[in-house]
Amino acid sequence: MLPRWLSHNRNAHGALWIACALLVWVSSTLGRGQDLAYRDRGDRYEGTLAAPIAGDDIELIAVMVDYREKQGPRPPDSLKLRFYLPEPAEVSLTVRELDPIHYYKMDRLRPQRPWQPGFDNIFSWPTRDVLSKLNGLSSEGLGVKALIGHRALETGVDRAAPVILYHSQPPERINAYRFTVKTSERAYLKFSVFGPGSAAAGKGQKFDDVRPNTPVSFRWDATSAVPGEYRLVVKGYSRETSDPLSQTLSFYHQPVLK
Repeated sequence: MLPRWLSHNRNAHGALWIACALLVWVSSTLGRGQDLAYRDRGDRYEGTLAAPIAGDDIELIAVMVDYREKQGPRPPDSLKLRFYLPEPAEVSLTVRELDPIHYYKMDRLRPQRPWQPGFDNIFSWPTRDVLSKLNGLSSEGLGVKALIGHRALETGVDRAAPVILYHSQPPERINAYRFTVKTSERAYLKFSVFGPGSAAAGKGQKFDDVRPNTPVSFRWDATSAVPGEYRLVVKGYSRETSDPLSQTLSFYHQPVLK
């Protein structure tokens, strides 16, 4: 029951109605924001973050198998990650947007069983919690990297397990990889891959003018590559200061999922 003075005052009544509506809208908006926020979701941390501070001169965003699975008109209910390990190892796996809009991130995974040698390292997570609520973000806009163990201090070389991102069926065979990086300033970059015995493996690629904080991807054709350890070498220089830029990554190529 409204107070007598308010029931006879239409302006006040309207103002009260508007205030209540605004309160409901703000509460629901804040609730959605809190639900999408990066937090513990049981078997992983997932959500959106504030814009991060600029990182390394060359920042590795994704090391992935170049595979795009066909999707229907609706987003899949879940996504899956799968990767190969040549031996038992600790793995730090991160999923993020290639070109950040929402600053989505997923990491700190807790798989049902420890990662193990072979291709049976699979992690599945539902899209309903976060991804399906982020307009315009699909699996094609995600980058994944799985770093193995800790960086070797004496060499400064990271090891990575290239990741397959899919929702239903993985590829029968791996024929190509995609490596994505970004730089903190304008740069010239050259990507090369070297195989067992340090021989060049396939064609490299040059990027003459990489824009700051803009992801660039190098696709390496591994159709004729034999199984084994390979190295991705990224070299270049800053177009602003002429300082050299470089990064080396080691990864294992296993073409057959078994």
